[in-house]
Amino acid sequence: MEKEIGNLKIFLDTLLSGNKPFRIFGLPNLVTDNFANVFAIDLHTNHKFNMEITPKTIRVYLYKNSCGNVLTRLMTNLQQFYDSQITLRGSDNEQLI
Repeated sequence: MEKEIGNLKIFLDTLLSGNKPFRIFGLPNLVTDNFANVFAIDLHTNHKFNMEITPKTIRVYLYKNSCGNVLTRLMTNLQQFYDSQITLRGSDNEQLI
């Protein structure tokens, strides 16, 4: 992300509330002021996934049968409501979208 997350707790509260636009419900574990592990559910599909969130990155880990559409919806909503410069990268840091 170009724009760093200033207050991780506030960001997590908004992202994981289950409300629009993200429609993600999650239980964050704020490990430090700058790192959180999250167990989340995509309320569009009811699929579970995990995230690691820092002020500069969000890593998403999908379970075997999870729907990958959560990645594009999350990216699109973050671009629209948080930072238009967000990109989606794969495990080799290659830009996917």
